[in-house]
Amino acid sequence: MVRIQPIAAFALLAACDPSMMPPVPGAEPPEPEVLTLPPEVAAVMPPGAPPTSVFVDDSTGCYLFSIEATDPPSGYYVRDANGNRICTGDAPPEVVG
Repeated sequence: MVRIQPIAAFALLAACDPSMMPPVPGAEPPEPEVLTLPPEVAAVMPPGAPPTSVFVDDSTGCYLFSIEATDPPSGYYVRDANGNRICTGDAPPEVVG
């Protein structure tokens, strides 16, 4: 019976979801998925701002810049030199009046 216990423990560990396992000392955590910024967005980003601070607003399809982690995500629209929001897809840009 003693020989079965280590095998049973190994089977239980093998069935665990890796994301639920505690971190292994010395192992690097997985890197978060980073949004590849279009050139027009990267050109107007503040110096030193990480690409992870930009996300796409699902309701408008426009890029937002955020310095806080909020739920739901919020931030300021990324705008070009003319003041137009930089958007993806078919979202019409909005001109600041």
